[in-house]
Amino acid sequence: MAVFTVNTTADLMNSLDVVTTLREAIEAANNSPGEDTILFELEPGQQTITLDPTLGTLEITDSVNIVGKDVGISFDISDSDSPNLELGVFKDADQITVQGDGSFDIFTISAENNVSAEPNVTFKSLTISEGVDAIQVNDGNLTVIDSILRNSSDGIESDADNSKITVINSIFADNTDGIDIDGNNTNLEVFRSFFVGHSDD
Repeated sequence: MAVFTVNTTADLMNSLDVVTTLREAIEAANNSPGEDTILFELEPGQQTITLDPTLGTLEITDSVNIVGKDVGISFDISDSDSPNLELGVFKDADQITVQGDGSFDIFTISAENNVSAEPNVTFKSLTISEGVDAIQVNDGNLTVIDSILRNSSDGIESDADNSKITVINSIFADNTDGIDIDGNNTNLEVFRSFFVGHSDD
């Protein structure tokens, strides 16, 4: 298991420079055996990674934990008729954001390059927004913890068969669908999470 640290908000592939982008970290984790971890060390006030649409989705083909700053999120659902879910609650100022321009999936999980095992992928303490799908699952298992998935066609779109998707303490906001399951025999578990502002379900 290896640990890769993202230290720039740029989105490019350049093995000759001295910084590591999220795209480069994912590529390195894809090529590293076992379950790796990606962490972030970004400058204060520079917490948003905007993906280059010409490079497209961030494709994950091996097991990895992608962990933002461990600030968590909080929301008040004590009043079920009018939950306190203002914009400032949706996104902590210290939480890492990965966003697109709405023309491609932000993350895609696929086993195409890993025929021996389907990937187990965990996202923790991230905001993922402005994608066709925030997370597209073609193969493998997905866990989302303390995260915000918003402003996408689907927060999670799963076409995987025999997959497990677990969502813990997370918010899905202003997507078309919060979670769209199209695969067979998918085990979906959702704990202490909130879905709001979706135009379909």
